[in-house]
Amino acid sequence: MDFDDDSSSAATTGPSTRSAQTRPESSQEKIKRHKAHHANVIAARKDILVYTSAALDKPLTIAGPLSAVIYASSSATDTDWFVRLVEVSPDGQLWTRGEGRLRASFRASNQHPEPIEPGTIYEYHLDLWQTGVEFPAKSRLRVEVCSADFPLFSRNLNTGGHSETETRYVTARQTIYHDAAHPSHVLLPVIPPELMGSHPQQ
Repeated sequence: MDFDDDSSSAATTGPSTRSAQTRPESSQEKIKRHKAHHANVIAARKDILVYTSAALDKPLTIAGPLSAVIYASSSATDTDWFVRLVEVSPDGQLWTRGEGRLRASFRASNQHPEPIEPGTIYEYHLDLWQTGVEFPAKSRLRVEVCSADFPLFSRNLNTGGHSETETRYVTARQTIYHDAAHPSHVLLPVIPPELMGSHPQQ
């Protein structure tokens, strides 16, 4: 699947600051506002790939490290990849359960960046951190893939130059592959139902 990454208008996951309020927001109100903004951003933007599963017919428990492998090509010599795992509750609420990021030039080493060849397919491994959660029946799992998360993270101008001193940017054409030869996926540490609720004898 293809999408364009225009780093001049990179994606953000939080709403803009409200300039005037009649009273302080409660924590629950703030969470609700952030989630509504996130849903609106995802629905409106064309540079975020969204994959949503069917509703679960029974609860699903995961506990441990999350990871993603994506096979992708870009028209740029460097770019960023962001992957987010989201729970969509039966009433439509969104809960981020894991997320990770990787700059393409650092795909093989954190100390020795190497540019990518435009149009070449690379295998990228992203650490989505750890979690422990049960997804209830009728909820859905969603995976979001994009190439920016500004202003939470600095923009990648897709030129291969220095992000702080570069004076130009280019729009990157991104392609995510998911076929037999390029099985992009998210790896979930699923806990089998038969192991749930079992405790060692004291």
